[in-house]
Amino acid sequence: ARAIKDRGEMGRRPLRVMRSMRGKAPKQRWPDITAEALRRTLTWFYAKRERDVVDAHVRLVRLMAKLNARGRRRLGDAWRDLCVPSAETVRLRIRGAESLQTLTAKYGEAEGRRRWKGTERGLQAKQILDIVLIDATTLDGWCVLDDRYGDLIPVGRPTVTVAIDLWSRVILGVVLTYEGETLYGIATCAQQVVTGKHAIIDRLPRFRDLLEDLHGKPDTFVVDNAWRQTGVSFQDACEDVGINVEWAPVKNPEWKAHIESFWKTLNKLLVHKLPGGVPFGVDMMRKLGLKPEKTATLTLSELEALVYEAIYAVYHGEPHSGTMLAPLVAWRKGLLEGRETIDDVDFLAAAIGTVAEATLDRQGIRFRNCRFHDPRVTTEILADMAPHSPMRSRR
Repeated sequence: ARAIKDRGEMGRRPLRVMRSMRGKAPKQRWPDITAEALRRTLTWFYAKRERDVVDAHVRLVRLMAKLNARGRRRLGDAWRDLCVPSAETVRLRIRGAESLQTLTAKYGEAEGRRRWKGTERGLQAKQILDIVLIDATTLDGWCVLDDRYGDLIPVGRPTVTVAIDLWSRVILGVVLTYEGETLYGIATCAQQVVTGKHAIIDRLPRFRDLLEDLHGKPDTFVVDNAWRQTGVSFQDACEDVGINVEWAPVKNPEWKAHIESFWKTLNKLLVHKLPGGVPFGVDMMRKLGLKPEKTATLTLSELEALVYEAIYAVYHGEPHSGTMLAPLVAWRKGLLEGRETIDDVDFLAAAIGTVAEATLDRQGIRFRNCRFHDPRVTTEILADMAPHSPMRSRR
């Protein structure tokens, strides 16, 4: 109706006046001075990370005010004030100038590459146990400690370390601790890969059928580059049993995107739904009034059982978007072609382990500023060891 009203006149509306001229009329161009001010505003915006679109428009307004004031001083009444581009115009110009070079200048090389560079071919596996990825992350959920009085004490967010077979996407190892990303986590996870998950089966027999064949000798372990801080003990131990170790590139999560994708799946499948979960960022959690440390009710052992249930009973049974097969089905299909195993399954644990000396007395053992003591266990060990110690050295 608006087109009929605005075009032509009553009784005289030929087809040529009814046709849309959008995109066909010459575009209005800004004066050279305004165009240069816009260009300088874009350069200013992409020079530093903290500058946003509002800051850029405010700077442009001030710049145009200075130009108009200078023009009035020089030309007086003959000067016609320059129009100031709107905030939307500035926003569109900024978005239009976005490129690999501008984003790299503003946010750094990693962000520029993530948004503008084509993805490179990542890790490729030809069969099961060809490549096993090991990575750790802090879960988005709090756990509690049940003390002797029945009180639930929040102890923080546990760290989970997993090992995933690249070819089948099967999870070959899972370890939950409060210690953060440590050599213990990666070593225990690697031990589950090569020897099996006997401790989990003994504790939760219902998973026996799902876990009995999930082990073998991998050709290569790929671990995060943060493990370089732990020395070369893990690498030496793996190479002694014929397992290669490779380090993921620094600040390049796309290189091991398969395991990054698994973290999102685990959070969506389980962690964000638990009491004490952290489904949002800090600001949003504060706005919603959510305090996971106060709503947490799960102990670490309870969380472990739920993680095993989510991984081995649910995740392994659903088709994976990368392989179009359920991970467990793909693994057992790969088993038909055979697999290698390690002859001495205890060697890896012994080679990675750390040995230290401590003194046992009636108060237990003090090690690395922590005291480990249980009255019954201490009594039994003292009764067993004390008779073999010289009288003067007994505590």
